[in-house]
Amino acid sequence: MLALDDAQDLREQLTAAGVKPTPKLLNVLGVLVEIGDGWLCGEDIYRRILRRGDSPSLSIATVYRQLKLLEAHRVVVRVWHEHGRTPRAVYRRRVVSPLEQNVRLRGVSQGEWVTIDNAAKRDLLLQALEQCGFPDAGHWEIEIGVPQSQEEQRC
Repeated sequence: MLALDDAQDLREQLTAAGVKPTPKLLNVLGVLVEIGDGWLCGEDIYRRILRRGDSPSLSIATVYRQLKLLEAHRVVVRVWHEHGRTPRAVYRRRVVSPLEQNVRLRGVSQGEWVTIDNAAKRDLLLQALEQCGFPDAGHWEIEIGVPQSQEEQRC
Protein backbone atom coordinates (compact mmCIF):
# COMPACT_ATOMS: atom_id res chain seq x y z
CA MET A 1 0.00 0.00 0.00
CA LEU A 2 1.25 3.50 -0.79
CA ALA A 3 2.20 5.97 1.90
CA LEU A 4 0.00 9.04 2.22
CA ASP A 5 2.68 11.32 0.70
CA ASP A 6 3.12 8.95 -2.27
CA ALA A 7 -0.64 8.89 -2.88
CA GLN A 8 -0.74 12.69 -2.83
CA ASP A 9 2.17 12.80 -5.30
CA LEU A 10 0.26 10.47 -7.62
CA ARG A 11 -2.86 12.63 -7.38
CA GLU A 12 -0.79 15.69 -8.31
CA GLN A 13 0.89 13.84 -11.19
CA LEU A 14 -2.47 12.73 -12.59
CA THR A 15 -3.98 16.20 -12.22
CA ALA A 16 -0.96 17.74 -13.98
CA ALA A 17 -1.43 15.22 -16.82
CA GLY A 18 -5.08 16.27 -17.16
CA VAL A 19 -6.54 13.12 -15.59
CA LYS A 20 -9.01 13.04 -12.70
CA PRO A 21 -7.33 10.98 -9.93
CA THR A 22 -10.01 8.34 -9.32
CA PRO A 23 -9.48 5.49 -6.83
CA LYS A 24 -9.24 2.97 -9.70
CA LEU A 25 -6.56 4.99 -11.47
CA LEU A 26 -4.66 5.44 -8.21
CA ASN A 27 -4.79 1.66 -7.60
CA VAL A 28 -3.39 0.85 -11.04
CA LEU A 29 -0.72 3.54 -10.92
CA GLY A 30 0.10 2.64 -7.31
CA VAL A 31 1.05 -0.91 -8.34
CA LEU A 32 3.39 0.47 -11.01
CA VAL A 33 4.96 2.84 -8.49
CA GLU A 34 5.54 -0.03 -6.06
CA ILE A 35 7.49 -2.09 -8.62
CA GLY A 36 9.75 0.82 -9.57
CA ASP A 37 11.48 0.31 -12.92
CA GLY A 38 9.94 -3.12 -13.47
CA TRP A 39 7.37 -3.98 -16.13
CA LEU A 40 4.02 -5.68 -15.51
CA CYS A 41 1.25 -6.88 -17.79
CA GLY A 42 -2.35 -5.91 -17.10
CA GLU A 43 -3.15 -9.31 -15.57
CA ASP A 44 -0.29 -8.99 -13.08
CA ILE A 45 -1.44 -5.50 -12.10
CA TYR A 46 -4.98 -6.83 -11.65
CA ARG A 47 -3.79 -9.71 -9.42
CA ARG A 48 -1.69 -7.39 -7.25
CA ILE A 49 -4.64 -5.05 -6.70
CA LEU A 50 -6.87 -7.99 -5.73
CA ARG A 51 -4.22 -9.38 -3.34
CA ARG A 52 -3.98 -6.00 -1.61
CA GLY A 53 -7.76 -5.97 -1.20
CA ASP A 54 -7.93 -2.30 -2.22
CA SER A 55 -10.64 -2.68 -4.81
CA PRO A 56 -12.46 -6.04 -4.74
CA SER A 57 -15.02 -4.94 -7.36
CA LEU A 58 -12.33 -4.05 -9.93
CA SER A 59 -12.43 -6.10 -13.16
CA ILE A 60 -9.59 -6.94 -15.53
CA ALA A 61 -11.36 -4.89 -18.24
CA THR A 62 -11.34 -1.86 -15.94
CA VAL A 63 -7.60 -2.29 -15.34
CA TYR A 64 -6.97 -2.24 -19.10
CA ARG A 65 -9.21 0.81 -19.55
CA GLN A 66 -7.26 2.61 -16.83
CA LEU A 67 -3.94 1.62 -18.42
CA LYS A 68 -5.15 2.87 -21.81
CA LEU A 69 -6.14 6.20 -20.26
CA LEU A 70 -2.83 6.51 -18.38
CA GLU A 71 -0.90 5.70 -21.56
CA ALA A 72 -2.87 8.26 -23.59
CA HIS A 73 -1.94 10.93 -21.04
CA ARG A 74 1.70 9.76 -21.02
CA VAL A 75 1.66 8.72 -17.37
CA VAL A 76 2.61 5.11 -18.18
CA VAL A 77 4.63 3.53 -20.98
CA ARG A 78 3.58 0.39 -22.85
CA VAL A 79 5.92 -1.90 -24.78
CA TRP A 80 5.35 -5.25 -26.40
CA HIS A 81 7.24 -8.10 -24.73
CA GLU A 82 7.81 -11.44 -26.45
CA HIS A 83 6.16 -14.06 -24.27
CA GLY A 84 6.62 -17.40 -25.95
CA ARG A 85 5.12 -17.02 -29.40
CA THR A 86 2.62 -14.38 -28.39
CA PRO A 87 3.72 -10.80 -27.71
CA ARG A 88 1.97 -9.13 -24.80
CA ALA A 89 1.77 -5.58 -23.58
CA VAL A 90 3.69 -4.70 -20.44
CA TYR A 91 3.54 -1.39 -18.61
CA ARG A 92 5.56 0.75 -16.24
CA ARG A 93 5.26 4.22 -14.81
CA ARG A 94 6.74 6.83 -17.10
CA VAL A 95 9.42 8.80 -15.35
CA VAL A 96 9.79 12.32 -16.70
CA SER A 97 13.43 13.26 -16.86
CA PRO A 98 14.42 16.88 -16.18
CA LEU A 99 16.08 16.84 -19.61
CA GLU A 100 12.71 16.20 -21.22
CA GLN A 101 11.50 19.60 -20.12
CA ASN A 102 14.14 21.17 -22.34
CA VAL A 103 13.56 20.24 -25.99
CA ARG A 104 15.60 22.04 -28.61
CA LEU A 105 16.02 21.88 -32.39
CA ARG A 106 19.05 22.91 -34.39
CA GLY A 107 19.47 23.70 -38.03
CA VAL A 108 22.89 22.49 -39.18
CA SER A 109 23.39 25.44 -41.52
CA GLN A 110 22.48 27.97 -38.82
CA GLY A 111 24.19 26.15 -35.96
CA GLU A 112 21.89 27.77 -33.41
CA TRP A 113 19.61 25.90 -31.07
CA VAL A 114 15.92 26.83 -30.78
CA THR A 115 14.12 25.78 -27.60
CA ILE A 116 10.54 24.56 -27.90
CA ASP A 117 8.73 26.32 -25.05
CA ASN A 118 5.21 25.41 -26.16
CA ALA A 119 4.26 22.34 -24.06
CA ALA A 120 1.82 20.98 -26.65
CA LYS A 121 4.41 21.12 -29.45
CA ARG A 122 7.05 19.61 -27.18
CA ASP A 123 4.73 16.77 -26.15
CA LEU A 124 3.84 15.99 -29.78
CA LEU A 125 7.50 15.83 -30.74
CA LEU A 126 8.37 13.63 -27.75
CA GLN A 127 5.39 11.38 -28.45
CA ALA A 128 6.50 10.94 -32.08
CA LEU A 129 10.04 10.06 -30.97
CA GLU A 130 8.71 7.59 -28.39
CA GLN A 131 6.45 5.89 -30.96
CA CYS A 132 9.47 5.45 -33.23
CA GLY A 133 11.43 3.75 -30.47
CA PHE A 134 13.74 6.58 -29.41
CA PRO A 135 14.56 6.91 -25.70
CA ASP A 136 12.99 9.64 -23.55
CA ALA A 137 16.10 11.80 -23.54
CA GLY A 138 19.16 12.16 -25.70
CA HIS A 139 20.82 14.27 -28.33
CA TRP A 140 18.87 14.32 -31.61
CA GLU A 141 18.99 16.56 -34.65
CA ILE A 142 15.88 16.85 -36.77
CA GLU A 143 15.94 17.30 -40.52
CA ILE A 144 12.90 18.52 -42.42
CA GLY A 145 12.54 18.58 -46.18
CA VAL A 146 15.63 16.53 -47.07
CA PRO A 147 15.62 13.54 -49.43
CA GLN A 148 15.34 10.18 -47.68
CA SER A 149 17.64 7.33 -48.68
CA GLN A 150 16.26 3.85 -49.34
CA GLU A 151 18.26 2.38 -46.41
CA GLU A 152 16.70 4.62 -43.75
CA GLN A 153 14.33 3.13 -41.23
CA ARG A 154 10.77 4.44 -41.46
CA CYS A 155 8.47 5.06 -38.54
